[in-house]
Amino acid sequence: MNEIKLDYSKLGTVLSTLHGATSGLEPSMPGDISGKNQLDVVKTLEEINQLFEQVIRDYQSLLVSNETMTKKSIEAMKATDEKLSASFGPVHMR
Repeated sequence: MNEIKLDYSKLGTVLSTLHGATSGLEPSMPGDISGKNQLDVVKTLEEINQLFEQVIRDYQSLLVSNETMTKKSIEAMKATDEKLSASFGPVHMR
């Protein structure tokens, strides 16, 4: 039988690192770069910047959601592991 071993402290460290990196994402791009310039290229760049900001915000939201689901999964696995361990009771070696 194969077994899965989880190091809960390392998982917590990795999730904390992910949280810090996610919080550090700064999606703001220059706002109005056209000023008095009416070139179509400048307008297109502004639209691209706005879309890029939205993509970064969506990605950031996805990472936060993923982090939350991972924490819940880890907690569930740990609880299951503890229940299974307790159900076996003390193991006597011969």
